[in-house]
Amino acid sequence: MHCFDCTRSGQPTPAAAICQNCGAALCEQHAHPVYLPGHPSGLVGPARGQTRRILCAMCSEGIRQPQAPHRPAPARSVPATPERR
Repeated sequence: MHCFDCTRSGQPTPAAAICQNCGAALCEQHAHPVYLPGHPSGLVGPARGQTRRILCAMCSEGIRQPQAPHRPAPARSVPATPERR
């Protein structure tokens, strides 16, 4: 398997990791380790320390940039129709 980003640039390089978010194959140069609060999967209880995830550049950029909290759309009134009267 070859690195997705290197193959797109015309220089196939053997992959060393897989992005844990999108599944793209990555070489050592394109693999981005991201450390998140938590503990390794399979353990229960309060999060302690950090857990490592290997991501591609696109996925790691999405994690590093804070995102606005999701707010539901305001409710809209539905006009009465002859069937609803």
